Amino acid sequence: MNKKWVVLIALLCPNLLQSAPLSEPASLRNSLPPEAISYLRIPNPWGFLSSPKGSVLNEALANEQHVQQIQNLEAAIYQNLLNLSQADIHPALRLFLHHLRSPIEAVALLPEQMPPPLANHLISAKLDLTSIEAFNQLLTQLVAKTDALSLVNPLSKDGYGLLIASQMLPLFLHYNVNTRTVYIMGGFTANQAIFKETLAGLAPVTHHPMFDLEKQVDTSAQGFFQWINFQRLSPILLNKFSPDIISQWDKWGVTSLRAVALGWGVSEGKGRLKLILDMPRTGFLQSFPGITNNLTLTASGQPQTVVSLSIPALAWLKGFEKIADQVLSPDNVQAYYASKTELQTEMGYSLETLLGALGPQMLFFSDEAGYFVAFQINNRNMMQKVFTTLMKKHDWASYDNREIKGKTYHHIKMPFFQKAIEDHPDLLSPSSAGQKAFVLFWAQFVSNLKSHYYWVEEDGYLIFATLPQFLLDRQQSARVPLQTWLKQKQSQDNQSSLFLLSTTFSETPRKLYYAYLYGLGLLADVFETEIDLFTLPTARELNLPMQGTYGIQLDLSDSQLSLAFVFENNPLEFVFEGGMSTVAIVGIMAAVAIPAYNDYMLKSKVSEGMRLLNTMKTRAELFRLEEGRFPRVDEIEMPRQGTYTKNLRLLERKNGYAIGFKDPALPGQLKLIFDQKTGRWHCTHENLQEKYVPRRCRGVQRLVLNFLVTSNYSYLI
Repeated sequence: MNKKWVVLIALLCPNLLQSAPLSEPASLRNSLPPEAISYLRIPNPWGFLSSPKGSVLNEALANEQHVQQIQNLEAAIYQNLLNLSQADIHPALRLFLHHLRSPIEAVALLPEQMPPPLANHLISAKLDLTSIEAFNQLLTQLVAKTDALSLVNPLSKDGYGLLIASQMLPLFLHYNVNTRTVYIMGGFTANQAIFKETLAGLAPVTHHPMFDLEKQVDTSAQGFFQWINFQRLSPILLNKFSPDIISQWDKWGVTSLRAVALGWGVSEGKGRLKLILDMPRTGFLQSFPGITNNLTLTASGQPQTVVSLSIPALAWLKGFEKIADQVLSPDNVQAYYASKTELQTEMGYSLETLLGALGPQMLFFSDEAGYFVAFQINNRNMMQKVFTTLMKKHDWASYDNREIKGKTYHHIKMPFFQKAIEDHPDLLSPSSAGQKAFVLFWAQFVSNLKSHYYWVEEDGYLIFATLPQFLLDRQQSARVPLQTWLKQKQSQDNQSSLFLLSTTFSETPRKLYYAYLYGLGLLADVFETEIDLFTLPTARELNLPMQGTYGIQLDLSDSQLSLAFVFENNPLEFVFEGGMSTVAIVGIMAAVAIPAYNDYMLKSKVSEGMRLLNTMKTRAELFRLEEGRFPRVDEIEMPRQGTYTKNLRLLERKNGYAIGFKDPALPGQLKLIFDQKTGRWHCTHENLQEKYVPRRCRGVQRLVLNFLVTSNYSYLI
């Protein structure tokens, strides 16, 4: 092409000259057939690791130079590994790592009233093959290496072909050269007509029940995702269970399960690993309302960590009592209400009153001012009454408060050990009179120790701290609503959270990006290619945020139960929080530590043999004084083996003992031999590496010892 035209195209249509991505987003999800009962998406490894997906590294991964470097790396892996005949690489691996250009998608299709085993499965993926001939060549190689596959019909000119799997299951193929998309259908009811009819019926779908669940996990259409439509499957599956079991499940709302979704992808700018049960609350579950949080608490400056537990205890207590007669035996129901009465007598308030005073939210959070624990106030007047009653009832605790700049700071102190000592006087009853004075002396000091709690009332919460300075500093900084911070900065919505943890790590995005680049460099070295890191942007040029997000969340709403892990890009990235250099250091340490540990274990096993020989030597010397000879092992009731040793025995020359080892890495034996001339014992070995045996048993050390024993320098040993 003329250079002038290239320049003109580059100026007018720059996108046309950009490198093609190694992985396009999944496309079959956009045209799910109405009879779909499940959907599975397996990521393209190149897309999952290196394609922009909306995460914190999105701009870096979308960079044109980065795309070209990844393409060079992929080509090098193909040339130096996947395309080597001597490497005996299976064509399926070559297909997955080189020819694949999208995630692999699979849909189970089940017509109405058909049992699940008769579902047909439609698989789809994009490839880089530009012709039917290229596809047939790869198909022939794949079948030749896979015993379970037989090629009946290669692809015809119109792109259709047929395989047989396991000598019985037909697999219908179609490759669309224009879109470079392969379709495969398998199933006991599948045939060519159904296959073509299904492909012809694929049309864009704008609304689908799966989409609402998918967007909570992965909006990039590049990550792993699985969805199962239990609303379709339940009526069929329930026929396999007895009416009694179905009745119990129905009571607890299990039969209302509509769908299950599991995925690992990117949503709202954060990586997510999430499990979702789409299950409206029916049956007994209706008595236990879902979580509805309204977090009004504020932090002083930027928050760092938030841990929240939200339990609507009063509402759940009332719900439990509605169904208690149906789920508990009469004796247990009676015992439950008796314990409630006993509690009211002891505390002066009913369980409902106590649960209604505080809650449902309890939080731990840290910010620029310090560390705090907060309890939501549900009924302020009742809370004050309960507190006053408890203070009067338990006179061992004392309370005071202080007004500072118009705000009341509360303080309560309670003995740390005194109450335990009063409840258990036997702790001060030592066995001897001499110890009693000592115990009483120290008990006096210990009983003076107290626990101090300080708190203020703000934002509808009691906010506790271990020092008043934390609370005083809260008044000096700008306030940040925790709910806003969770939603906007951490991408965690706490509206339905039963449990939530959200925290930040400094410089994680930068470390994550540089760890990724370091990994590319390592791969380039391994596969003998070049990665020009100078062409890639820096963390500052990308304006990566200073903080990284990590969180765990268990949500319980009126229609869903879900468990999610939130991270920047990868759930394992905290492992190399210190950067890729940490991974290298860990690898080096492992390379050194694992052999060192193995050596240590072998030395320990040899040491056990040395201990048994020394024990045998002591007993043998006593026997020799009486009998004039060394005994056999069985004569003095010595064990012939230990945990790691075996065959403790008297030597054939009757002048010492030997012991062997159970570990094949220690094929020899350790010996302890008595020298008649010097009257001394010396240690030696056969077929053992000297690094495993005690120093005095090794060659050079043994020669030195023998010299000292037989010379005038014997006093040195």
